Amino acid sequence: MHRDAATTVFMIPELAECILYQLGQLNAWRQLFVIQRVNSTFQSIIQTSPDLRRTMHLEQPDARRIHVTKFSEAVDIYKRFFFNIEDLLYPFWTNTRPIGRGTPSAAIAVSMNISLYWSEDSPGVMISDPPADAMDRTTPIERNESWRNLLVPYHPEHALELHCCGYDVMARFGGKYTLGDLADEAIRAGKAHLGGLGRVMYYGQD
Repeated sequence: MHRDAATTVFMIPELAECILYQLGQLNAWRQLFVIQRVNSTFQSIIQTSPDLRRTMHLEQPDARRIHVTKFSEAVDIYKRFFFNIEDLLYPFWTNTRPIGRGTPSAAIAVSMNISLYWSEDSPGVMISDPPADAMDRTTPIERNESWRNLLVPYHPEHALELHCCGYDVMARFGGKYTLGDLADEAIRAGKAHLGGLGRVMYYGQD
């Protein structure tokens, strides 16, 4: 009986869309990409719903519904977004932080860095190396996959900057930037960084 009731609900497009929309609002929006492959009904609902596609970062926000976002709220939005896609950006890891909070030049910085692996070469001497597969054209961030079409969240009232490996590589980018655009900038900066990176040695103290 419960199965019949659930089936009935999901056969009504409007109700199904509302349920899927709520799911997308719970920081589980990536699951909508999986759900649309369950059956043709879900696929049709998701592909034809502007609200769901905005939740999935496939369409720009509706200009009629845009409201001014507080600076701290925008920082949290970017933190959640990049946390949810961190596996796609390997070997980079991201850190989203405010710069100059409370000043006219305040901005939100998305920092992308490549982790180094540390090992003990000899007693008291630690050596760091980049991941063995870093920038070898097989890592997730280098793959030409559909996630590259995702739109990076955009709140025009707050400047957003991309920093990579300690450098500002994209300042104040806007509403049409995709995750692929961001990834390409990070890859270029990452390759340049790794190309000039020597083995870093740290001498411990007794």
